[in-house]
Amino acid sequence: MQGFHHKMKMLLTVLTFLFVLALHSSIALMEIFAWSICLLTVCLKLGHPNFKKFSPSDFPLWIPLISLAIWAGFSLLVNPNLKPFMFQFGFFKWILLLWSFTWCLNSVWSENFETRLIKVWIILMITTSSYGFLQFLTGVDLIGLHSKTGGSMGDGTWRPTGFFSMSLTYAYCIGASAFICTFAALKLKNKTWFYVSAIFGVLGVLVAASRGAWIGILLTLFLYFLFAQRRLIIPFFILSGISFGALVMKSESAYRRISELLHGQLDESSQIRYHLWQAYTKMIAEHPFLGVGLFQTEQFLPEYYKKINIQESFVSHAHNIYLQWAAGAGLPALILFLFIAGYFLIKSFQLTKTSPWGWALFLAQVYLLIGGLTEANFIDAEVNHIWIFSWALTQFFSVTQPLAHAKSA
Repeated sequence: MQGFHHKMKMLLTVLTFLFVLALHSSIALMEIFAWSICLLTVCLKLGHPNFKKFSPSDFPLWIPLISLAIWAGFSLLVNPNLKPFMFQFGFFKWILLLWSFTWCLNSVWSENFETRLIKVWIILMITTSSYGFLQFLTGVDLIGLHSKTGGSMGDGTWRPTGFFSMSLTYAYCIGASAFICTFAALKLKNKTWFYVSAIFGVLGVLVAASRGAWIGILLTLFLYFLFAQRRLIIPFFILSGISFGALVMKSESAYRRISELLHGQLDESSQIRYHLWQAYTKMIAEHPFLGVGLFQTEQFLPEYYKKINIQESFVSHAHNIYLQWAAGAGLPALILFLFIAGYFLIKSFQLTKTSPWGWALFLAQVYLLIGGLTEANFIDAEVNHIWIFSWALTQFFSVTQPLAHAKSA
């Protein structure tokens, strides 16, 4: 029996590393490895000699999480069925993945596992960032996974997609990944891992050519220096200026985007977002409690464009995760989501007192939450997986790290 459980844990360890690989490359692989982890962790818990039953601690935040799913499901039932119910309600499978990731980490974690995880994560992030930089310079997809990158920016540079199919997916995945592995690298004895990871992490976000991602990384790093390294705030601003200066020297499009950002000007992309936000705000005003259905908001957009006298043909999600929750499932759903996100944000900030993982997870979540103001990133499947995994890591450390700290004290 012991040999069987050892083999199961070894397999679970391999699947965890493969899942981290998938976080940088493929939604199909994310799904395969995530659900394999879920199945194995359940089997491991049920098959453990000391197992009796699942305890409430195995299902953190189950009340708000299940309440969010039930409320969104009820919203779908009472609204017109414009998309299949299970297609939309199935989105909430991330709740089970959150719990199973936590069970997995409890099963496989050790000092040796942690060291290997950080190093592997850094190597994967650097590889993804480097590939994004190559795409930024050449527009070439060497692997041929996609027919094109995010498109030419008209000045000899291209919007990178990394190993994904969308540039915004790349922007938020690479940014969150960079924060996690860079600050986790402070656990390693050789600090070279930290500096190299920081350089490639910033590079990956810079070439993403997303103003939302640029604002996200700047504000997130500013918070870090404000709370943890105030003496380095001035050098941070200097380095930020140099980095963006180098970017605009290479890319006329980047210069134009930064200039418009600084002057509060709206280009076509920003104008479309503004129209979307106006329509979604009107949608929320008319359906404040149950919304119109989480993933069928775009079907209502033409109607709401007419109501607010906007000539716009572009329809999509809200490009704002907070408006998306409120318009799709009502303000109670938004409140529940903010409570859940706030819980993990506070937990990760508390961890900053005991482990570098605290900063790693806190900053990654701040980055994603800021990015959510201009992109509905939580419902982007690839971004959702890395967001949920960061929550699972936070939950794992919030239970184990205080215990480890108490023992060392």
